[in-house]
Amino acid sequence: MSVDTSAFDQLEREFEDRCKQWQERTLAAGQEMIPGLKEKVFSEFGEYQQKEVTRLFKEAVDQFYAAYTPTYYDRNRSLYNALEFEPDEYGIIDEQIDNDSLFGSDGLSAFERGGGSGGLFERVFMEGFHGGATGIDWRGEIRTTPSYRTPYGSYYNWGKEAVHTESPHDLAMNSIRKHESVMDSEYESIATKHCAEINEKWQKKADEIAAEIFSDWRW
Repeated sequence: MSVDTSAFDQLEREFEDRCKQWQERTLAAGQEMIPGLKEKVFSEFGEYQQKEVTRLFKEAVDQFYAAYTPTYYDRNRSLYNALEFEPDEYGIIDEQIDNDSLFGSDGLSAFERGGGSGGLFERVFMEGFHGGATGIDWRGEIRTTPSYRTPYGSYYNWGKEAVHTESPHDLAMNSIRKHESVMDSEYESIATKHCAEINEKWQKKADEIAAEIFSDWRW
């Protein structure tokens, strides 16, 4: 006695074909969602990173200012202008936060626009002197270590050497580097959140595709 299995064979081939369609369309749907995932993660992290770096930088400048109350000059707080980064298309500063990504020539330009000078940027921001100048006075006295000029208002004589503390640059970079692990954790948290959202959407789309492909399927 022979059994005709052609109907079953045909059913199996049709089922396999529909499964293949489902796999291909589901994979394509997932691939279409990936670019959007990257943009969402990077954009949200970039916004967070900029706020955190700006906050840490401002705290460092505040710490530097708090270390000395000027009596030989007026403080214009131009150090706040030294931070000028150029984020990428997603708003991320740089994978490795360093001098070039935060300050460099852009920082100097911003500092100058805020009322500072190139010499002050190096002396105050990078080296940590609270004001002061170098050079020669009207009597011919030379100062190579930053020093204050007196009397207040006319500034034609050399006074004592400028107060020197940890520089705003070093304070800021140390604070930012210590905070990098926190920012890395935040990036992972943001990525996990958006991946979960995409996965949920992808699963829903996969179910919709399956319902469409197998809607008229009869066993």
